[in-house]
Amino acid sequence: MKIAEEEADESEYFLEILQRVNRDQTLVEEFKTLLIEVNELIAILVASLKTARTNFPK
Repeated sequence: MKIAEEEADESEYFLEILQRVNRDQTLVEEFKTLLIEVNELIAILVASLKTARTNFPK
């Protein structure tokens, strides 16, 4: 799960870069939608990791 969270963070980073350099106005809303979705995914993964750490301590 930690790897998935790291990959989602990296995806968010690159989406933000692409959004900044984007010159195609037709893609503006698509970037916004993708960034919202990746942030929701990160939140789910972080919450799952916290729950797993609480329920299954080392």
